[in-house]
Amino acid sequence: MIAPSSLPQEIEVIAKSENDEIMAIKHKNYPLFGVQFHPELISIEEGMKIIKNFIDIVKPEKASIPSLIEKISSRENLNGIEAKSIASEIIGGTISPTLASSILVGLKVKGESSEEIYGFASSMIEYAIKIKVEDGIVLDNCGTGGDGKNTFNISAISSIDAEPSKMEKAINSIGIGFLFAPIYHPAMKNVAPIRKELGVRTIFNILGPLTNPARPKYQLIGVFSEKLLKLLPEVLIKLGVEKSFYNT
Repeated sequence: MIAPSSLPQEIEVIAKSENDEIMAIKHKNYPLFGVQFHPELISIEEGMKIIKNFIDIVKPEKASIPSLIEKISSRENLNGIEAKSIASEIIGGTISPTLASSILVGLKVKGESSEEIYGFASSMIEYAIKIKVEDGIVLDNCGTGGDGKNTFNISAISSIDAEPSKMEKAINSIGIGFLFAPIYHPAMKNVAPIRKELGVRTIFNILGPLTNPARPKYQLIGVFSEKLLKLLPEVLIKLGVEKSFYNT
């Protein structure tokens, strides 16, 4: 039994019984639902119908690209699901460079939110070639770049690159490795020409430290803006990072 007075403001009641008992609830901002269902109902036809009906109701509808662009142009933040959806379209190369450019510039002008950064990072991780690291403390030392100081990364140019299987073996045997982003994020080839033509920082300049294919639990991150010192911790928690350190 759920007492209506115990529900937080973010939760909405969407179904009640004839006796006014709460039977189903949902989150107002996220696709999260709860429904009362007795396990023994699975054994009968009506029980399976209830499950099917529930899935049909809660199945999220895919927002159209124009509607998401309209939302961005109105300076409204996308939620994580919307951001991931639109990122997948851009990374997968299924929308035109013109539309992709308008989305990236719109996000930049509005200012990227932590939910939007999380959505883009989640999509990029799904497309990545993964590295399996054995148990233990794994630390990623990576920065966003783009600080405008015209410096170059000594550690990057002194690193030895290798194919994923060999680098995975190196990390697990000697405890260090260099993951060259273009190898582990091949789908980014669809984004590279757009970013080059735009010539300005976009949300993709933030994603490097967030999308390590080895999925480390500890990170040392350099960022180009103090604003990111507030946003990135929120994103990293959602991505499963346990401890992180930052500098600008």
